[in-house]
Amino acid sequence: MWTRRTKTQVLNDLPPKTRAHQTIDLTKAELDVVFAPLKQKIATWETNPKDPEVLAEHAKRYVSQARKATGLAKIPAATEWIINHHTGTGRPLIAWIIHKKVASLLNENLEKAGLKTAIYNGTTPANDRNQIVEDFQAGKIDVLIGQITAAGVGLTLTRAQDAL
Repeated sequence: MWTRRTKTQVLNDLPPKTRAHQTIDLTKAELDVVFAPLKQKIATWETNPKDPEVLAEHAKRYVSQARKATGLAKIPAATEWIINHHTGTGRPLIAWIIHKKVASLLNENLEKAGLKTAIYNGTTPANDRNQIVEDFQAGKIDVLIGQITAAGVGLTLTRAQDAL
């Protein structure tokens, strides 16, 4: 049996939300490395300025690829921030991501640093999903890397009070 309550139904039970912004400074060389594949793709696109549908399709591709490149560029800073958070607080964390490659590289970095991690994304087998949530809730996972589209709704992750 499932019980679903909306945010407004439990709002009085929740503490106020606080947000902190982290600025990441990247050098031109770092940006060039991450955005090089995107620049190559853009250079190969043939556009017909008279056809708005073609331009719109290229714009969608550009935005999607730019988001992925930005996510990749943030991995070193996110890794450092997560390690510092865990070292300083000892609290579990949920790292929300969009792209699978970003998740796998972040996971790799965090595991190298000795953190217990798990990825919950669209490719996570159905029979593993409940186990990941149970392990996180039981304290067996320090950082849950959750893909927003796969883990953003319907999971009980009350152990974490912090998210990135």
